[in-house]
Amino acid sequence: MATIEATDIAGLRVYGQQQVDYTLEGEMHRDFAAAVAFASIQRAVAIETMTGAVADAVRMRERKLTDIGTALANIAEAIAKFTSKSKTTDTVSTAGLAEAKRILTQYGLSKAAGYISNNGSEGKVQNGDVSKLQTDVQYAADREDNQLQQDLVALQGYFSKRDQSYSLAAKLVKKVNASLTAGIRNIQ
Repeated sequence: MATIEATDIAGLRVYGQQQVDYTLEGEMHRDFAAAVAFASIQRAVAIETMTGAVADAVRMRERKLTDIGTALANIAEAIAKFTSKSKTTDTVSTAGLAEAKRILTQYGLSKAAGYISNNGSEGKVQNGDVSKLQTDVQYAADREDNQLQQDLVALQGYFSKRDQSYSLAAKLVKKVNASLTAGIRNIQ
């Protein structure tokens, strides 16, 4: 970020007001409006860099949320295959849950993936385990959705700050240009 330093111009007062020379990152003899405009542009560029990183994080979260939704759909299909309401005696094959297990393991949800056990009774899983799995995966999806919403709010804030910085710089550049134009007209 740019730093603006003000230095009094010795012995120069206009209408009783001490005149100041502004130094911006070591470059002297700038007026305040030009210094602030330059600093605003630098701020906007820095914010622009941050928005790219947050936008990438948002895209990654969206993909993760989509994948977790796929796993949840596979789990719902498995639950639909249960014929009785017994949580311990009713079982289905884990074959339909292989993709869900892969997705859950990929995103570090190994505890949830542990409910899908291929070493049980001939690759079968109990109704109660699939219900617990569904609850855990739904919780993970909700948590990821909340994080996504927070990232989107942060991204919107960065865009707002960036636009504000560019707008301030543009206004100040117009002001400097108007002042210079008025000065030239007065000289003529």
